Amino acid sequence: MKFIPNPKHNNLRKQILMDFNELARKMRCKFHYSGKNNKKHIHPLYLQSGHIPPRGNIALENYLIDTKLDISKLEVKQFRDNLSKLERKALTELKHNDSIYISKADKNNTTVVVNKIDYIKAGTSHLNNTKDFINRIESHEVRKDCILIAYDVTSMYTNMNIDNLEETVINALESIDTQEYTLKIPNKKDLTAFVKLILRNNEFEFNGQLYKQIIGAPMGGIFSPTCTDLHLSVLLINILDKFQWRENIKLHCQYRDDGFMMIMATNITKEEDNFLRIVYLNYRVGTKALRRYFDNVHPNLLSDLSSPTNKSILAGLHKPPRGQRRVLYREQWDILYPPSGNFLIQVKCQEKSVV
Repeated sequence: MKFIPNPKHNNLRKQILMDFNELARKMRCKFHYSGKNNKKHIHPLYLQSGHIPPRGNIALENYLIDTKLDISKLEVKQFRDNLSKLERKALTELKHNDSIYISKADKNNTTVVVNKIDYIKAGTSHLNNTKDFINRIESHEVRKDCILIAYDVTSMYTNMNIDNLEETVINALESIDTQEYTLKIPNKKDLTAFVKLILRNNEFEFNGQLYKQIIGAPMGGIFSPTCTDLHLSVLLINILDKFQWRENIKLHCQYRDDGFMMIMATNITKEEDNFLRIVYLNYRVGTKALRRYFDNVHPNLLSDLSSPTNKSILAGLHKPPRGQRRVLYREQWDILYPPSGNFLIQVKCQEKSVV
């Protein structure tokens, strides 16, 4: 629906009078209670009491009476209903359906209809996650030799490749235990077809044109949370399997796209600890002030990179002598010195990445 339904003609005058009565209540509250020194902190979730104050002074009451008389004299013109009887009936049934929850979506200007049981489960799960995280944190002692890591997946839905999502979900279908379900489970071939159909057919309308999403899972899609959570768990398992300090992980909490990790640094060398701190400072604390300082030290980045001395130092970091650790990898070296040779354009475009 791309328009606002016209209100019913017989309820329009009644609605106007109800709105006026609410206005009159607020004006009387303002008259009686404004200006008083009330420093009581009001909780953000405090519900309005709907208190009906006594009448105000003569001037206020005369104004309200005259305004109400003028409103009662308004002529409400007949207008054509922009909904059919079936559409009006459907809206009424949706409005009085206690098994669903209708709300504005968190993102995009759309309206969502959710099963109330699923909505309550999602809210309960969110509260339980928060409670679970607090309980797990409180049960661990944070010592001085602990390293705390918090991570967040940026735009998790739209940054995931559809091919990878399909592969992860299809591989997970192998572990389905059909004995646990009373309903008949479709075979793997049909489920695979369903997965591809859902992930590869996401259309949306913008400015009168229809578009097809070809990158990532759709925001608001029913299947998106399941497939993205599953794929993220697979990625985390692969990363932690290669993590050189995985045996030192004391606590790891992961809730959808947010995660927290506590690592014991007893076996970590001073150099490795400094490296982790530098990574954190660059990733989390690197601000515009740091960038401005870098620009002051290197006002002409192109000239500094062109210097044979500086290039020799950077080359030693890119291809160090045998036995020394590499600092600059191929992708970083290509940003500093593009193989295309178009040095000036590449450096200007990638200057922020270099910093």
